[in-house]
Amino acid sequence: MRVLSRVLVGVLFFLLAQSAQSSPLGYPSASICTSAVSGGGAGSTALTPGRWGNPNRAGTGWEVMFAQNGQHLGLYWYTYGADNRPIWYSTTFQAFDSDQTWAAQLTKHRRVNRTQSSAVVGDLAVRRLPQDPTRLAIRWRLGNGPINDECIQDFGRTNQRVGETVNPTYNGLWHEPAFSGYGIGTAILDRPSFGTSESYEIQTLLVYDTLGEPVWLSAEKSWPTSAPPADATSTANMLRIDYLRSTYAGGVPQSNCTLLDSCTNRVNGVGTLRRRYNSAISADWRINVNAAAFGQSISWLRPADQSDLNVYAAGEKLTDHTQILVNRTGCTIATGQSTCDVRVSWGGFSQFESLTAARRNLDNQQLIDLPGAGASDLLDKLPPGRFQYELRTSFGAVLARSAIVTITKPQLPQFNQIGIPAIANCSNVTVPVGQVPFTAGRWFNPLRKGTGWDFTLIDGVNAQAQKLQGYWYTFDAQKRPMWLSTLPNQIQTAPNGERTWWSPLLSYSWNNSVSAANAAVPVGEVSIRFLPNDPTRMALRWRWNAQSSSALNDECVADIARAAVRAPEVNPALSGLWYERGFSGYGYQLSIAQTPTTVEEVVALAVYDTSGAPVWVQGQVGRPTGPSFGVAGTLNLNYFISPFANGFPTNDCSGATCAVQSRSAGSVNRTFINAASLQATINIGYSGEINGINQNINWQRPLGASGIVN
Repeated sequence: MRVLSRVLVGVLFFLLAQSAQSSPLGYPSASICTSAVSGGGAGSTALTPGRWGNPNRAGTGWEVMFAQNGQHLGLYWYTYGADNRPIWYSTTFQAFDSDQTWAAQLTKHRRVNRTQSSAVVGDLAVRRLPQDPTRLAIRWRLGNGPINDECIQDFGRTNQRVGETVNPTYNGLWHEPAFSGYGIGTAILDRPSFGTSESYEIQTLLVYDTLGEPVWLSAEKSWPTSAPPADATSTANMLRIDYLRSTYAGGVPQSNCTLLDSCTNRVNGVGTLRRRYNSAISADWRINVNAAAFGQSISWLRPADQSDLNVYAAGEKLTDHTQILVNRTGCTIATGQSTCDVRVSWGGFSQFESLTAARRNLDNQQLIDLPGAGASDLLDKLPPGRFQYELRTSFGAVLARSAIVTITKPQLPQFNQIGIPAIANCSNVTVPVGQVPFTAGRWFNPLRKGTGWDFTLIDGVNAQAQKLQGYWYTFDAQKRPMWLSTLPNQIQTAPNGERTWWSPLLSYSWNNSVSAANAAVPVGEVSIRFLPNDPTRMALRWRWNAQSSSALNDECVADIARAAVRAPEVNPALSGLWYERGFSGYGYQLSIAQTPTTVEEVVALAVYDTSGAPVWVQGQVGRPTGPSFGVAGTLNLNYFISPFANGFPTNDCSGATCAVQSRSAGSVNRTFINAASLQATINIGYSGEINGINQNINWQRPLGASGIVN
């Protein structure tokens, strides 16, 4: 659109160097936007281009465009004149002032015999809302008429359906470079109230009637998919063009009217639009309008010769070529889910090189390229954390950034639904009591071979605030090793001194695309009753939904570290849960246990297989004395296969008749620096089949100086 380009682009470089215009109307108050609108976000462009409007004034709208990273604004207004006819006005690009206000004149354009003329017809003032990038407070006046204040919102980012948002990079103003003076405003919107996967396309044609007066026409279509087809040139897919006439009092919308059929009279089918998108900045179309409506005659044919149905007008997007957008800036993961869906869309223009979209994990600064070249969109499944998307050149230069997306963990169950096991589950004292009421490390049921619990006591000094957290090394229905964890919940002490504990059982998975753990998914519950006269054992109850949603399993677990007495050879401070500083999501559980002749160092690594499923491997070595600080040690790791008939450890299984198969799975080399830190190199490699199901593990952590801490 050469004339529109001259109005909005030809003077752009001159205007960008100027200060914001002053407003003869003053500026609207932010208070006219009284309630927040969901969606959107700042990013490098505080606002997003496309269709904006006041939902309380149906049948009107604004085409909003930005430049210079959102610091310059230009608008087109689709409205009605005093004669009730549809008319459009434009502004030039102007800069926002330091107080986030903006002003420009409203201009009317005429076209007679391809000769363009323009005249100022009013004024427009805008106030940006720093905390709400989905809305703008506006003030306008036509001629010497009354001043009107409104709150307009970004229709592309309101009431969006999670994961179904269409690609907004197509939204904006398009023109035909070979034929100046008209344009098409594109708005591809989500329609959550119309079904689970429906989108809505609005194409607004900014053309002229046969007398040269500006007129806008609307082509709208619902699509049964989350995004319209790129090619809508077939007769079945073409868009019908309609003419809307105002029924607002005085023609110009200055009062509220929320129902389109009450605000306008419509003449359907004044023409047709066939269009196809080649990219976010390139499209072809055929416009055929030749009709009269309410005394206004309009004839607009592009291309002018409509005889060859294979010939199309070549269009380009006029503004906002380079952008990367997200459909939401925050999400709390739903209970039972491990990720949030975020739709990221991008489009860019470069004459010299290709552009790449990438995701940056702001928690660890990891940058991962996204699939898709040029203009594309992606439904991204994000775990807890902070993320931002970037549009980059092949040389690594960042051309645009999205809003920051913050994903928070789900609200996990907080109430015990399985009760507390009875003390009678532990009927015989088999290990010495000692003086320590509870020690961290490996606990196990000697009657259920191959499984175990690692418990860590948090704030062990203050008995009134003690919290317990556990990891369970168990097996799934396919007999594969699988670990579950708990919350660090507080131990409850009753008035009679009885101590109990409860937590949901949580399952984690690994998100390979962001190299981080997904949010925990609750999969069951576990509860404990502490024995008042035997701190080396606990009555334990668990329910795992994968095994049964109702069955309760009661066990008695014992502290493996105190199965025999050789206390001078053992440093119990080493036992418990360790983690790698700077790389969360997996665990290094250590237990120093005693036998009559050796000190056993047992390491369990709670990691993930190549598909992201949780899996554990274990290493064990016996030495005459316990580990020494500053001395390296190597433990060979093994992968275990469940000895239980149904995989799950729901029945007793011990002795020679209960064989736990093990397979080599790598090694860990570690050096204890002190009781609170160690250095380790972890190399886990395993590939095998159980019951026709393959499981592959490839987990390496060359920790070096980063260390693991207790």
